[in-house]
Amino acid sequence: MTKFAVIGLGMFGYRVAVTLAERNAEVIAVDKDPRKIEAIKDKVTLAVRMDSSIEENLVAQGLNRVDSVLVCIGENFEANLLTTVLLKKLGVKQVIARAANDIQSQILKLVGADRIVSPEDDMGKRIAQNLLMSSILDYIPLTNGHSLVQIKTPSSFLHKKLRDLHLRDQYKVNVVAIKEQGIDQDEKTIEKIHSVPDPNHIFVENDVLVVVGSNSDIEKIAK
Repeated sequence: MTKFAVIGLGMFGYRVAVTLAERNAEVIAVDKDPRKIEAIKDKVTLAVRMDSSIEENLVAQGLNRVDSVLVCIGENFEANLLTTVLLKKLGVKQVIARAANDIQSQILKLVGADRIVSPEDDMGKRIAQNLLMSSILDYIPLTNGHSLVQIKTPSSFLHKKLRDLHLRDQYKVNVVAIKEQGIDQDEKTIEKIHSVPDPNHIFVENDVLVVVGSNSDIEKIAK
């Protein structure tokens, strides 16, 4: 099982941690505020009250051994920055850091953050979904457990026609668009969107599916 840690449990961090846990991921939630730890302790694998800007604390709780860490200490950028530096020093595979503005984003990139995210609450769910399934490129939650998702074409779909995959029957999802991606003569990315998918479209490696369906059904394709 993939292991995640979320450091800083404001609205954004809390949302990411809970969404990951709801998807059956192993999640360590970290904050200095005992009230925030109390609020999330029954929703994640482990909730720890500690100062993440101290290297010994990170090692003691095994954060150097998780696959991805999201650092989103919104009220203290210095702590956010130092925690990011320490996690990269300890060899964490993926450190995702929250930035409140462009200057913070530039600084975090300079110290080695693998990815920068903005603090909008709605983005929290998108980040969590992307962490769980890297084939999902973007994720927009709709109502009643359904979503609109951009997903990399699964390898099992390659060189097959859309009509022959019977996605509505087999996966209960609807393909609302297909994005063809490529490189032009100037080595720039080009993109062509088919908003009315051709049933005879033959999938190639860089195609992206835009589908609508229940989260559980979409996950079957993403996995």
